[in-house]
Amino acid sequence: MSEEQLIQQSGAETEMPADKGGGKDSTPDSTPSMEEMLRRAELNAQEHHDAWLRAKAETENVRRRAVDDVERRASSPWTNSPVNFWR
Repeated sequence: MSEEQLIQQSGAETEMPADKGGGKDSTPDSTPSMEEMLRRAELNAQEHHDAWLRAKAETENVRRRAVDDVERRASSPWTNSPVNFWR
């Protein structure tokens, strides 16, 4: 075989048929596009950010309530009484 025939033969073996090519039109519907994947990732990030903000707010509320409870107990008339019902 000549060198030109070998090149043509090797090129023919590596070419993909039109129906199985990696082109845009031949991608299956089950594979999401990059834009769709980005949109889903952004929505997921937003959900996680919202959950984090809610958890942070809840933590701050619990801390604030605990401080209020301690202050209320310290100023209670029962704190210095001989019988302390809080202990």
